[in-house]
Amino acid sequence: MSRASPSIAAFFFIAATPSGGRKLGMRSARSERALAEGLRRERLVIVKSWRLPSWLATAPGDMPLKDRAEVHQQLSMLLGRGVPLVEALEVTASVVATQTRGTVERMRELVGAGSSFSEACRQVRAFDSVTVAVYQAAEKTGDLAGAADLLATAARRQMAVRGQATGVLAYPVIVFSISVLIVLFMLISVVPQIGEALTNLTTFDELPAITKVVLTASDVLRNNLAAFGIGVLVLFTLLVLGRKIWVPAVNSVVRRLPAMRGLILAQESARFFMVLSAMTRSGV
Repeated sequence: MSRASPSIAAFFFIAATPSGGRKLGMRSARSERALAEGLRRERLVIVKSWRLPSWLATAPGDMPLKDRAEVHQQLSMLLGRGVPLVEALEVTASVVATQTRGTVERMRELVGAGSSFSEACRQVRAFDSVTVAVYQAAEKTGDLAGAADLLATAARRQMAVRGQATGVLAYPVIVFSISVLIVLFMLISVVPQIGEALTNLTTFDELPAITKVVLTASDVLRNNLAAFGIGVLVLFTLLVLGRKIWVPAVNSVVRRLPAMRGLILAQESARFFMVLSAMTRSGV
């Protein structure tokens, strides 16, 4: 995924919907005017916007893998039926997800202005260099529909492998989360009752050290429950906002785990051979 350009800013906005409601969101744009224009295409009227720190901004063409697969699939079907490229991009922009629509419309504008399709893909920075190279080779052979179909198939297979990796990681995360909730419940509800029963039998000083630690932790948590909740909320917010910093670090650690090494190797190998197949069939 490409880095954010220095000219791109992040905005938090409030917009009015056609039905008179309000919509909140966060989006990257070159300026507030560009943000308003992008929302206007979605039939939204900006009411108020706030500029956020630049490190929250994403490149305008950043596109999730699922959306890239959908774009490839739509172009494959439309171009394979003889629809002109500009019209195919216009139809594709109308059926893809909202966050992808602006990127596809920008591609349509570039192609309509005379740019090649591969050059449009490069300028919007929504696709990696391999995808651009495949489309560039397909333009020479005249088989854009076939290249789009191969790229759509490759993207779907990559999503399937990624889904398996996510499933492998989901189990320990769920188990850890449930364990934390159980521990918190024990400290808040069960441990105080046990502590009261113990102090009725003996003094606090005569209790084992580990018991004193558990009872003290329980008292501190119960007496500062509101502060604890606010702290958890702040931590969750920081994790969401700083995901661009900690997610790559976590991925780097996960890649070194023995249980994940084979799965990641299979994922990267599948991607390599799918890309090699797409480029070879496209005449590279």
